[in-house]
Amino acid sequence: SDLRKAHAMSIGLSLVLVLSGQFPPPHVQDAPEADAVVIHETLDRLNGRVGNIRTANVDPDVLADIDVCAKSAEWIVRHREFFEPAYVQWTKDALEVGDRRATAFVRGNVDWFPKEGSTVLGYRSRVDESVQPYAVTLPRGYDPASDRRWPLHVELHGRNQKLNEVSFLHQFEGKPLKDNVGWIQLDIFGRTNNAYRWAGEADVLEALEAVKRRTRVDERRITLRGFSMGGAGTWHLGLHYPSLWSSIGAGA
Repeated sequence: SDLRKAHAMSIGLSLVLVLSGQFPPPHVQDAPEADAVVIHETLDRLNGRVGNIRTANVDPDVLADIDVCAKSAEWIVRHREFFEPAYVQWTKDALEVGDRRATAFVRGNVDWFPKEGSTVLGYRSRVDESVQPYAVTLPRGYDPASDRRWPLHVELHGRNQKLNEVSFLHQFEGKPLKDNVGWIQLDIFGRTNNAYRWAGEADVLEALEAVKRRTRVDERRITLRGFSMGGAGTWHLGLHYPSLWSSIGAGA
């Protein structure tokens, strides 16, 4: 009996550690010096452009789409989260996306969304006024001018020690459709790894608000799903906000 209790406590403690992300993080490190110089210079330039755009009468969502690219680079530098050599190029790519969007905005052509495939967008959080990323995948045949409304699948990722804004942008930005799906997909960033609690919970709800603003979602057909940490988040949010979802899929 005591052995079973100890075993159950061990499993419970392991689950808490997995969901709360308390295992040691990967080794933090800076970008190589030459790359760091390029990143800093490019980031300073993009931040200047974001500042100029902010003074204009601009849609907050459009501004956040640009600003989230600068923020991703700023935070990976600040927290020394170049976990692998590829993160250096991914950071440069994120800055390039932001610069390209800023140029399109100045020319009066917000051309990065909506479009078929995956796009990383941004919103300004009410929690702390930070800009946060989320990814939207639009199916073939999506037409913002049409009256048609589409089902929405909200996807919660599993725990990933090496997740940050830069790797999230790399994972989703500009990726083509893999399958001919019949729904819009929202992939949540969730403030990295906090099991979609606290500010991570707010991120799910605020990103959901943002995608409803910007796409034609059928609010009667919203599925919440996830695996591992995402499965735990699905169970938690599915039961706490049952009126939001037509179905939930909690995998583990």
